[in-house]
Amino acid sequence: MVLDQKILPGLKGDKSKAKARRCINVYSEPLHKLPINQISAEDVENVLRPIWRSKPSAARETRRHLETVFGAAKVKEHIDRNKLNPAAWQDNLKHVLPKQPKTGSLRGKHKSLPYDEMPDFMVELRALTAQSSHMSEIAILTCVRTIEIVQMQWSQIDWKKGRWVIPGKVMKNTLEADIPLTDTVIARLRDIQKAEWDDKYVFPGLKAGTTCSNNTMLKLLKADMERNATVHGFRSTFRTWGENETSRAGSLGILHAPYRGRRGRACLCPGRLLGEA
Repeated sequence: MVLDQKILPGLKGDKSKAKARRCINVYSEPLHKLPINQISAEDVENVLRPIWRSKPSAARETRRHLETVFGAAKVKEHIDRNKLNPAAWQDNLKHVLPKQPKTGSLRGKHKSLPYDEMPDFMVELRALTAQSSHMSEIAILTCVRTIEIVQMQWSQIDWKKGRWVIPGKVMKNTLEADIPLTDTVIARLRDIQKAEWDDKYVFPGLKAGTTCSNNTMLKLLKADMERNATVHGFRSTFRTWGENETSRAGSLGILHAPYRGRRGRACLCPGRLLGEA
């Protein structure tokens, strides 16, 4: 009930919803046979410990979802309101579960090209004519993630201001992003627009009105261009170049994710930073 009414509606995609179901129905399965008002912090610990280091992201999500379930149970008075939430982190599980591996130590960091190889790479990339090559060029020049370039729509582009406004529902952190477009990017987009691939998506799939695969650019990079790198790694290439070759590394880091809104870096003025960088 809590899964369907509280957790799933707050998730964006089918994959996220499937993960939530797996957290509750699979990883937390040992708790199902216990009365909810008798589940202890030790019971939750026993569920999380087997996956805490081997599947750290899944384990964290499982704990958060369980905390929501127990919180709802307290509101409904299935659990004593004064009782500590058995899945709470602070003053609870934080003190009994081991430290998790650092980010990237299990899956590995996104492999990137050294920035001094980028000029030759871009020449090679621009010599190609496939949609995936144009897609990769714009992704590199705008420093966006794969999903953001895959979901790119003509309606999001402000030609007069030279901006690409990505809606929050597409962004990883759900904040709307305002991406500056250089003259090179705008010229490339105009060429694509003239080709009339699709009325909605800039980089459509095989069927009209659909998006292309998330692996389109990676396949080009790995199979066609034979580079041992990832598409996401180009963001790291840009950041490394900024840190090593400019005195504006801080500003470039913020421009790496120019979100609109009032949280965190979003409170900074994108226009001022663009002029500064």
